[in-house]
Amino acid sequence: MLYFRHTFVPRRDMDLFHLCRTVCDGALTEKPEDATVHPGGSLRLSCRSNVTSDTGAPTPVLWLFTEEGSSTSQEMTSGGGLKPSFADSFTIDSSNKYDLVATETDDPASYCGTYECIDKNGAGERASAAVAS
Repeated sequence: MLYFRHTFVPRRDMDLFHLCRTVCDGALTEKPEDATVHPGGSLRLSCRSNVTSDTGAPTPVLWLFTEEGSSTSQEMTSGGGLKPSFADSFTIDSSNKYDLVATETDDPASYCGTYECIDKNGAGERASAAVAS
């Protein structure tokens, strides 16, 4: 039996958007890392996808939070925006990715737990980070 290896070679006139629509698989290109939060400090968890929307902007990722000592996850985001229950504590930096940012961590214990980032707004690769105080 003969086996052939197929290699994708983009055309010179193919732009990044069309290339990504052809070969991007919903993999995370940047994943959140474990962190420690201190009173008055800040917290930034990074997450980036290799999938782009029709406009060329990064596709939103889904953020989940599981409080320390709990086994129940809560969705923090929907369609790239924060849900109301998390909007007072976090912002989303969507300038070129979907980083989760907490800037005023006066009560560090409330941020402790596991944060999970899921590509394709919940339908792709997953990565998680633990946050402790």
